[in-house]
Amino acid sequence: MRNGLYSQIVLKKDFIFERKIAALTEHELHMHDLLEVSILLENKVRYRLSDRDAAGEPGDIFIFRPFEAHWNLADSEDSPAVWIMLLFSPSVVRALPQGCSLLAPFYTMEWNPLIPSVSEEARLIRQAACSALQEQQKMLPGWEMKQFLYMADILVQIFRYFMLQQSHERQAESIEGIVRSIEYLLGHFAEWIDMTQVIELSGMKKTWFYKQFHMLTGLTPNEFVNKLRLQYAIHLLKHSDKTVTDIAFECGFHSVSYFNKLFKDTWLLTPRTFRNHAQ
Repeated sequence: MRNGLYSQIVLKKDFIFERKIAALTEHELHMHDLLEVSILLENKVRYRLSDRDAAGEPGDIFIFRPFEAHWNLADSEDSPAVWIMLLFSPSVVRALPQGCSLLAPFYTMEWNPLIPSVSEEARLIRQAACSALQEQQKMLPGWEMKQFLYMADILVQIFRYFMLQQSHERQAESIEGIVRSIEYLLGHFAEWIDMTQVIELSGMKKTWFYKQFHMLTGLTPNEFVNKLRLQYAIHLLKHSDKTVTDIAFECGFHSVSYFNKLFKDTWLLTPRTFRNHAQ
């Protein structure tokens, strides 16, 4: 919706695996509120984002952050790119122990979201994605549970690679502290947030915490929380019959007028108009 890029994608379940093919055809960038992982299988691809392009080789893994405008393009007209797309709702991690921490890589800006094929994590992610597709094709008893386990393994491998890269670039204590704070906010964003408690959880001094948090996420903690609340509001507007007022309060906003203003500032539409377009 912002700049006409927002795509309405409604999942029948919390996550899907799909085999995709990309030709060398220019498209408009699009974005959505789901989290996305691209596992490149064959030929080269260009991952086009709003601020840069990234080249992908077979075996590479690319992470698309929520609300990040993007598109996949084959690198050669004669060689269509083949990849596996994993789309999932952030809520899917609730069933996993400490699952919210696995979302940290999708909400941080200060790292290259391309996991190269030469890494062990990329190899394991590709193996899990291919196995998940095989389960979907065979549809043996319990195949959906097996897919869920493969998806969980993919998220763990992404998180391990992310933490490894961060520890190479800065003090491990700092990044671990910020990840702890991100995990807490992901799990409690709909509640009243005591930022003093969040800072204490990080183990940092206040000034250093705010500086490190902004460097990692590109947002202040309050902006980060509002982004999560808006993401949850979009989910409720799409998938529930609750009133806009009820949604505002359920998402953690204490003022309906502020919720409406923030939503419109972000998506150029009121929540009610958004819901009408989503139906």
